[in-house]
Amino acid sequence: MSQKPVDIIMPTFLGGKHVCDVTGQPMIVTALQSLLACGEYYPVRIILVDNGNQDLESHDERVRVIKMRRNGGWERALIEGLKVSDAEYVVFANDDIRSAKSAAVLPLFASASPPPAPDAVLPLFR
Repeated sequence: MSQKPVDIIMPTFLGGKHVCDVTGQPMIVTALQSLLACGEYYPVRIILVDNGNQDLESHDERVRVIKMRRNGGWERALIEGLKVSDAEYVVFANDDIRSAKSAAVLPLFASASPPPAPDAVLPLFR
């Protein structure tokens, strides 16, 4: 792929090991699998911000874990993720996203135009 990767910043507090989906799998696993599957169409990197509650680690080179000492809230986690991102485009995601392919993530990538591009591209919810 010749496209630059998109960074997906995902704060997590209790979504990791403690909250499971209907299959019993931790929601964070479902979310990461869904977002990494977007890489089939567009290169992605995930910045997973551990908001001071878990002992998360990743063995996937596309996932970077940032550990915060305490829960600073969703906004603080996004800011910490932005500090380490060098991507042209950044997407914020919750740790309970189920299917990024069917959600607004891929259409957002497709609608982003080369520079000069808008500062933000947001989905329209109906």
